[in-house]
Amino acid sequence: MLDLIQNWKLIVNPWRELIKMLLIIIFSLSIGLLRFVDNFAHVGGFITGIFSGLIFMPTIIFGKWDLRRKRFLMVISVPILIGMFIWVFSSFYEEGRSSCTWCKYVTCIPINDWCKDL
Repeated sequence: MLDLIQNWKLIVNPWRELIKMLLIIIFSLSIGLLRFVDNFAHVGGFITGIFSGLIFMPTIIFGKWDLRRKRFLMVISVPILIGMFIWVFSSFYEEGRSSCTWCKYVTCIPINDWCKDL
């Protein structure tokens, strides 16, 4: 997804590729709504992949403005990733249940009492 967005000018049919990519993402997240699949891991991996891709992915520069924009995104991604890792690890080792009342609906469809354990 990041490669598509950053190299939009080079892709032959970028809108078609974007639609295909979004359909794949929607399909993957819908699989995460099944009972024993954790959607939080999928969403977290997607977001972490976007921010780490901004740091490590080689990019093609299309001018001075594009260079500044991509460097800014690269620099801002580092503290965001560090903050995400601190938040994830602190919430993982936090005692007690989360105060989020709607989080169970991100990872489970409430049919046939599938979500009663969450």
